[in-house]
Amino acid sequence: MAPSQDRLSSLPDAVIGQIFSFLPFEDAVRTSVLSKRWKHHWTSVPHLEFFEDNFDRRPWRQMMRPLLVSSGVSEWDEFTKLNFVAMVDRCLLLHCSSIQSVRLRFNPAGGHASTIERWTHQLISKKQIRALDLDLCNGNSTAERTSGSFPLLWDAGGFSPCLRSLTLRNVSLSGDAIITLLRGFNCLERLCLECCSTVMRHDLVIGGGSQQLQLESFRMVKCKGWKGLEIDAPNLRSLEYIDMVRPWRRVNLPSLSVAILDFDECDDDEGSIEDVVNLLADLTHVKSLSVSPAAFWALSNGESVQEALSNGFHNLKQLTLMAALFEEELGGFLVLLSNCHRLQMLTINDSSYCRLPQWDAWRKHDVHGCLVHHLKTVKVNSFAGSDGETLFVKFLLENAAVLEYLVIKIARWRLNEVDTLDIANKLLALPRSSISAKIMVS
Repeated sequence: MAPSQDRLSSLPDAVIGQIFSFLPFEDAVRTSVLSKRWKHHWTSVPHLEFFEDNFDRRPWRQMMRPLLVSSGVSEWDEFTKLNFVAMVDRCLLLHCSSIQSVRLRFNPAGGHASTIERWTHQLISKKQIRALDLDLCNGNSTAERTSGSFPLLWDAGGFSPCLRSLTLRNVSLSGDAIITLLRGFNCLERLCLECCSTVMRHDLVIGGGSQQLQLESFRMVKCKGWKGLEIDAPNLRSLEYIDMVRPWRRVNLPSLSVAILDFDECDDDEGSIEDVVNLLADLTHVKSLSVSPAAFWALSNGESVQEALSNGFHNLKQLTLMAALFEEELGGFLVLLSNCHRLQMLTINDSSYCRLPQWDAWRKHDVHGCLVHHLKTVKVNSFAGSDGETLFVKFLLENAAVLEYLVIKIARWRLNEVDTLDIANKLLALPRSSISAKIMVS
């Protein structure tokens, strides 16, 4: 019998390199033990990942043994922070090709802040990476991962025009750090701040001044310390804000198309309510809007809400209710809906606990404009078949004259098969204003 042929190893280096570019970094490094020819192929992969918590796994330590030994580390089998630092240093030294992205999760406690500075300087100014994801907290649970942040000092001289995407998690930033970052990374297109903090109690300022940002996407999640926000980003197309209610003192986002506003809660005070209403008034030009119930609560309790939203959401095509809607938030939901004159898709992510409007509530807020002329798709998730939910669906079918699809996902975790089938039959039997409307129940 003829010996089996290793066709994979016979491929040209360029093809093997292309294959390696799709592998996770850990798997790419593992291939170094397959053959002598493959020993150094991993040094040309464009995407690197270094996770300190993964380094404690025995297969990973065994795989990295040659790198640690060649770095002069003798006790390579024992997990230590110094061994992890030595491994990252060695990988960056041996890497011989361009690096497109790096993900680094590392706890710099114990005097390793300078190590982070050295790595980021080497990656940004020397390696010219295009995407950096930096997490300065080590741990798997939410409590561990958000328990502490560490200072990161950016050397303005180390900035690079090549960086396009920057994600910072659990990083402590000075009051003007973001301004300095955006000036240095003048071609940055995506910025994500997650569980970051500041002790300065200043506003988070993005943009402004003589320099026009290239920023197209901004995401802010569970950050602490900033009093308010100022955003002047003419090219921004996507905004995701998952955080507490803050004053947005300046909002200049003329190109914004997609906005996700997931507020933790809205305090029962005039200032917080006004902050939410004013922000929504500044975003009436977006095409897709996802909103948490806290925003609807503010619209329900705010003064002169209709006046603030008088321009209407004339460009809005998609509206998503992100969580269950309760009675005290219902009025705000209807106020917003009555200002969505060209809405084409409405999504309710969890209707099983919603107290959806009765007939008189719909009539009071005059939401017929968007329903009758433009609404084509409605998606209702976690439908439990309550009277309020059923009346809501009935109202839609009777008034949405151009409706094409009503997609309902039953909350099967709350209902048995018999109840599910009964609900589906009732929904399919409801009369429809649109002759082309299709009801899909799953």
